Amino acid sequence: ARPPRHDVPPAGGAWDILPESPPLQASPGQEKNGRITTWRAGHDGKAVYFGFMCREPRMDRVRADPRDPNDLGPDDQVHIVFQPGQFEETRAFLVNALGAREFYAGRAMNDINPRGGGERLRSLGAARNHRWTARASRGADHWSLTVRLPFAALGLKRGQRRPLRFNLARAADLLGQPERQTLLPPGADPEGDRMGWLVLE
Repeated sequence: ARPPRHDVPPAGGAWDILPESPPLQASPGQEKNGRITTWRAGHDGKAVYFGFMCREPRMDRVRADPRDPNDLGPDDQVHIVFQPGQFEETRAFLVNALGAREFYAGRAMNDINPRGGGERLRSLGAARNHRWTARASRGADHWSLTVRLPFAALGLKRGQRRPLRFNLARAADLLGQPERQTLLPPGADPEGDRMGWLVLE
């Protein structure tokens, strides 16, 4: 089978064959704001591909800088967070609504918010990127992304298919009103169930 196209929006070809995963969960009190984030994922034995569709009822308020900065700040953005192994550093790939990228790495093992917590991950800009790439597009009521993460960026060798602990998030600050969605919300134990498993079949 052919891999997903690294193009936007994530539709057609392999994207339509891949099952749509459960949408990200909004924080309490934000469920009815119309911001729905759906995603799909696939791989080709060399890289993992993510496709995101970010519904946005107020596209005029979306904040995004088109450059690859050292800090995406309050931009509307998606976070892809991996913990390759129990004793390996967490790797966080951040992309905003225009495709600008930021990469974090560190030992804050289960933290789905790279900027939060006592053990902040260190920002490495987009320099240490193992050639990971992102593409973005906009519509009247949404923005979308495709993200290609080479296996090397995830601590894997080509063809290696071991399960990976991961989580996803979408963060936005619209007119000073921060909002956040996650695939797996933090549990009662701050060191516990913030990560799920991505299985490469």
